[in-house]
Amino acid sequence: MKGSLLVGGVSPPSLVFGRATARTKTGEPYLPASALKGLIRHSLGRLLAGAGITCCTGAGPELTCSGDDPCPVCRLFGRPGHEGKVKFSDAHLAPNQTGMACLFSEGGPGAPHRPTGLGYTMRPGLAVFRKTGTALEDHLFFFESTALPGEEMLFTADLTVLAELTPEEETWLKAAAAAVMAVGAGKTRGLGAARMAIISPGAGESEKESGRASRTGEGERARDAEGAGAEGQVARRRAPKPISVTLTLDPREPVRLTPEKSAGRFYETLDYVPGAVVRGAAAAAVARHLGPEARRELFLQRPLSFSNLYPAGNPQPWPIPVPLTARRCRVEPPGARASKAAEGHGVYDVVLTEIVAGALSEALGGERGDLGARDVCPRCQGPLRPLPGGYLSVVPEAGPERGVVTKAAIDRRVGTVLEGALYSYSWLDPDTCNVDSQRLKYFGTVTAGSEEDLANLRQALGEGLVIGGGRSRGFGSCLTLLGEPEEQAAGKAAGEVTGKTAKDVIYFNGALGRLARTALKVLGPGAMGAEANGLSPGGLTAQRLHQLAALAEWAGQTEDGTPATNEAGGPETRVYASLTLTSHLILPSWDDPREEVERLLPEGSTIERLYVRSTRVGGWNAALGIEKDLTPAIVMGSVIVFSLSGHSRKDMAEALVTWVSESSGGLGLRTAEGFGRFSLCHPFHANHPLPISGGEDSAN
Repeated sequence: MKGSLLVGGVSPPSLVFGRATARTKTGEPYLPASALKGLIRHSLGRLLAGAGITCCTGAGPELTCSGDDPCPVCRLFGRPGHEGKVKFSDAHLAPNQTGMACLFSEGGPGAPHRPTGLGYTMRPGLAVFRKTGTALEDHLFFFESTALPGEEMLFTADLTVLAELTPEEETWLKAAAAAVMAVGAGKTRGLGAARMAIISPGAGESEKESGRASRTGEGERARDAEGAGAEGQVARRRAPKPISVTLTLDPREPVRLTPEKSAGRFYETLDYVPGAVVRGAAAAAVARHLGPEARRELFLQRPLSFSNLYPAGNPQPWPIPVPLTARRCRVEPPGARASKAAEGHGVYDVVLTEIVAGALSEALGGERGDLGARDVCPRCQGPLRPLPGGYLSVVPEAGPERGVVTKAAIDRRVGTVLEGALYSYSWLDPDTCNVDSQRLKYFGTVTAGSEEDLANLRQALGEGLVIGGGRSRGFGSCLTLLGEPEEQAAGKAAGEVTGKTAKDVIYFNGALGRLARTALKVLGPGAMGAEANGLSPGGLTAQRLHQLAALAEWAGQTEDGTPATNEAGGPETRVYASLTLTSHLILPSWDDPREEVERLLPEGSTIERLYVRSTRVGGWNAALGIEKDLTPAIVMGSVIVFSLSGHSRKDMAEALVTWVSESSGGLGLRTAEGFGRFSLCHPFHANHPLPISGGEDSAN
């Protein structure tokens, strides 16, 4: 950069400046990847037009190439439904610009850097009425640009080649960059004077990049033929038992995850990474590094399954969405990033309370009596409200921080802003930290049919993934880490399904029984001894309440999570369970949703409570270049409470464990994309029950 810089992007909000230069959190200016891509694309279009080569203007989706033989601009930079061959990243001050960096930010080794407020200048402007040559009234404005530097500012950015470039394409790309004379706004008024160049890596790096970009299925076949011969490009599955391992995404750039196109001009991002997004990005990486045949085998013939990835500082315990049954006090809510649930008036869950409330209502003849705790904070008697989203790790925490950028589409034919094309989008900050100052990452699971499939996937993901929208404009680059298969035995890759042993079921029922004992105190002193005739002091039946209270004694007779008693041949009883959706659930049919949910549950189950909401899920099929149909689904965080009846609680608990093991891949449709994942008897429900009024809650 030889002149002052004024380029749009992320900048501090201001009531004075109409426009301000994009800068990082530490105060240093940077060039957004979208600006670099737009500049070089526009420059290439001008060069090709001057050389007599036909190319589209790209002024809108309808004016881009639509056939199988796109123009050079569309091949390099992409078009609707087709990704380009190059990806740009944001340009930051070069590492050798330490003196210039100290002008914009300050901070020593090990200390956080912060903006100095220096290095920028205010510039006034005045609109002129061209008919009379006088100033327009009320049109004085100010903008903030970098101060004219005493020395040239050097910015560097990474240009990633996603597909092999022909020698002609590489020449055109370098020529287009060299033809750029200025960057940002005010180019015709002396701002943004710059020189740009694309520098190829050294010989060794060039060969490495070329190998990465041009590796094909034929190359894989040749290498495999030298080794195993008959195995082909991808090792064949030898073990029928699926293997699940952890998948960690560590974002290095902002991430945009828009679920589907918005009707308005604002595009909101998701705060988690859908399994379908990761699966599509992984499939593209496999095709790029191992060839199309490898992608076909790994993702169609014996498909890999990806769960949603949720933000957390670490995967222990596993992060899941906050259930719809979670409540907080409206008067004194806990902090959005509270390090302890006790801050404020605490966090509560209504699953166990609702079950006991139903039994207590029966004993009171349909009257709730003093049981008002479901809607009232037990500490201040204020109203309770649902938690506003977030994720469970140790305690409920907010998701990653977000930024918002407003942009305008450019008509490339004339180089001006398109009318009515102003839009905004939000993105996830890659530097968000939790309350323990741990940088948020995204954790999920991958399930494969064999270790060989995992080895091939590990090879393809070695250089990371690029996910979400704006991938060619400085968004979505993530480092990836796949766990080892043996981690599953240690419980590190259990994923969302926590009910793999009877311990979770027993703990849930034990907390339910202790809460029922508290409810018996509401009926009076005689209720505890009324189990023989099943009557409450008022003569009404309290049998179900006593059955619930008996769960506490049964759960207490355990050793290593296994019930010590088996009541086979005894009176019929029930075991309760909660199914908390950790991803959206797509039902096979929506004619009768409740009946469809019952079919997904263990045989003989009875639905006790439903805490559900519906939504629509869509997406983009990158392989076919089309949008996926919008499909109704039950939202993640929904809770389904059901029970099993029988004569042996121990056998019922074991039946639940068997069902969870068989359903660990998910329920409903599109499970390979992360839909239908669940947690059985998640400890949050038992650890945070809303107390029963009228007695001391022994479950806490």
